[in-house]
Amino acid sequence: MPEPFDLVIRGAAVVSPGRQEAADIGVRDGRIAQVGGGMAGREEIAADGLLALPGGVDAHVHLMYHGLLGELREAGEFGEDEPGWVDDFWTGSLAAIGGGITTIGNMTFPMPGETARDAVAREMAGAAPEAAVDWFLHPVLTDLAAAADGQIAALAADGHTSVKIFLVEPEIADDQPGLLAAAAAARQAGALTLLHCEDAGLLQRTGQELIA
Repeated sequence: MPEPFDLVIRGAAVVSPGRQEAADIGVRDGRIAQVGGGMAGREEIAADGLLALPGGVDAHVHLMYHGLLGELREAGEFGEDEPGWVDDFWTGSLAAIGGGITTIGNMTFPMPGETARDAVAREMAGAAPEAAVDWFLHPVLTDLAAAADGQIAALAADGHTSVKIFLVEPEIADDQPGLLAAAAAARQAGALTLLHCEDAGLLQRTGQELIA
């Protein structure tokens, strides 16, 4: 007799690309191992009349692992009265699950003195005990020269195949050679470049006009 699954979901309408069928779902070691056919489970859920859908992906979230706000304030990145993001990876995961999202992509900012790779390692360690969904990280590039000179390739080799650049920072927005070098390095590494496309000079000027 086949080994029973850890969990069997019975009778759901299983929706997959281009297809919908009534079928049982067998789960083993946290992964779907079989759809349809005979199966037994150590635990079973009756899902008659319900849909079983693939989990969604939210590729742009801002979460802080527990304790990061304190680390940022200690590093002078946040003032004592300045609010941080409310959600950590645990509460953010719960909100994601509530909306059918099972994978999230978090923006990862280096702290002073950190490389993008350092920041990813720190945030991977911080998120691991909290996240209740799958996650990946978008490392934010704050040093374009260093990123283009090997960091982007190293991140991609580690499996982090996207980078984020904020053009709201004047020193980054004005560094056209650095931007082109970083984008070229990302392309060569097979990584996706995400640009946050504000115009730093325009924002600075209009902000001063509004204040005046």
